[in-house]
Amino acid sequence: MGKCSPDVYLAMALFALQGAIIGLATHVYAQQGQQSVSPVEEIYVLRSLRETRVTPTEFCSSLEAPTSEDYYTFRTVDLDAKTGRAESLSGETVGHIRGCFGKGANAADILFYGEFETNGVKGKARGDCKSGPPDFPEQGLRLFACYFALSDLPAPYVGGQLTTNSVNSRIITGDASEPAGYTQVSVATVRLWRKRPAP
Repeated sequence: MGKCSPDVYLAMALFALQGAIIGLATHVYAQQGQQSVSPVEEIYVLRSLRETRVTPTEFCSSLEAPTSEDYYTFRTVDLDAKTGRAESLSGETVGHIRGCFGKGANAADILFYGEFETNGVKGKARGDCKSGPPDFPEQGLRLFACYFALSDLPAPYVGGQLTTNSVNSRIITGDASEPAGYTQVSVATVRLWRKRPAP
């Protein structure tokens, strides 16, 4: 094989340097805690902690039969990078949601309306929750899962969804559960979608 010209060597070096810069930028971006490099989607995994529960106010008037009005804070969680297991569920407060629960078509259905803010993004949430079996995995616990569609978001967001995996215990508010050892009240996943940039 013949020798490459200096121009070819220079092009190869610049290409390698460009790859290193992109790799470093990606590493720094991840280390800074950015949720996604996607131009159309952000994903957050958060813990929602119920701070208060009160009798429904006028805020809950959009539900036909509201039963309670709650206020939650969103906390960051620390996940093991290799296994995905939660190591800490009481990190920084990065948002909140004020929500109303109401009776659904049957006893297992719970309707929801709320207004939220997380990481500077505000909007409305509406959907429902499904109850699981009572007194499982221990007596005094109640499991439920929720799906909320997110709307009224600021530009450039076009929509989103919030899902939860939730546990209620005999203690309704705060960090402690009864029986002890369960994370109250929800581990939530928030997905926010943006309009795709013009090519």
